[in-house]
Amino acid sequence: MNSAAIKISNTFCFLKRYGLQHFAIECFIRLHDSFSDWRFNVSTATSIKLFDMGIFVSNANKDYVPISYSAIFSMLKRIPLEPYDISFLDYGSGKGRVLTVAASKPFCSVTGVEFAEKLFFISKTNISSMRNKKAKSINLHHIDAIEF
Repeated sequence: MNSAAIKISNTFCFLKRYGLQHFAIECFIRLHDSFSDWRFNVSTATSIKLFDMGIFVSNANKDYVPISYSAIFSMLKRIPLEPYDISFLDYGSGKGRVLTVAASKPFCSVTGVEFAEKLFFISKTNISSMRNKKAKSINLHHIDAIEF
C-alpha cells in the first residue's frame, strides 16, 4: 500500500473512531502547527520513530511527536512573571518547537537540553534559521538531562 492510501485509510479510521468534530479539531491543530512552522521558518511538524534515532528500548512504544503550538502558547501565557525577568529551560527539547516559541519572547535566556543526537541537530538548525527571535540568548546542549 502506498503512502497516500495509508493516509486515506488512517483518516477514515480516525473519523470512524472519534467523529467529525474531533476530526475538524485535529485538522485545525495541524493547520495551525504548519502555519506556525512557516511563520518561524522552522521544521518541527513530523514525528520520528525512536528506532530511527538510534534509541533501542524494548518496552518503549512511543515515538518523538511534537506538542502542538497552541498548547505551547497557552502554557507560556500562564507563567506569572514577565519574560524579561526569567530564563526558560526545556528538558527534552526535541526539534526545538518549544524553544522556538520561547525564543520569540523576550526571555533573558532560552536553553534546550536534548540527548538524541538527531533531534539535537534538527533543533540547532531550526534555531539558526528561525525568524522573530527576541530572547537575549539561546543555548542548546546535547547531553542527558541527568548530567546537565
